[in-house]
Amino acid sequence: MHPNISETLRTSLISLGLPPERIGTFDHHSSIELNFKTISPIIITIKNDMTWIWSKLEDLNSINISFHAEKLLDLLQHALPGVLTGQAVLGKANNGYEIKALLAEECIESPDTLRLALNEFYSLIMSVHKALNH
Repeated sequence: MHPNISETLRTSLISLGLPPERIGTFDHHSSIELNFKTISPIIITIKNDMTWIWSKLEDLNSINISFHAEKLLDLLQHALPGVLTGQAVLGKANNGYEIKALLAEECIESPDTLRLALNEFYSLIMSVHKALNH
């Protein structure tokens, strides 16, 4: 894990209301997985010195993607704060699809910026989950 992301993430999660005792420790070499009750985990990964935030879309597959395409496109058009490219993207993964975003460097350095990016990405994943299941 990037030298600064662990502490920045810890501070961000606490500011989002997560009790410190539930956070545990982060491994500097592994992805960090944030688990939720109603959506797939949100994962933070460092690859080639770039920080990615992503989530697998369990309910999306090659059979139903055309059916959901319009809803997905509408949701993915909106800007996300703290994302280097401005928006999250839908990508094909090993066994399905995922939504991912490349975080800007200021997210790694600022707990407030990372908190905002995490919160907005979480909201996006919640909206996508609702669109796929209704």
